[in-house]
Amino acid sequence: MYEIQNTLNLINYSKLLLKSPVNSSQNQIRAVFVRRIVQKLIK
Repeated sequence: MYEIQNTLNLINYSKLLLKSPVNSSQNQIRAVFVRRIVQKLIK
């Protein structure tokens, strides 16, 4: 149950990052990192 909640938190976090201005390269790197984590958890 905790893992599912954690995954939802990561997905929401990545959505927030995608909404934020993309001109920040750090945000792009973070979004990619979060997406990789989410993909690993979903598999």
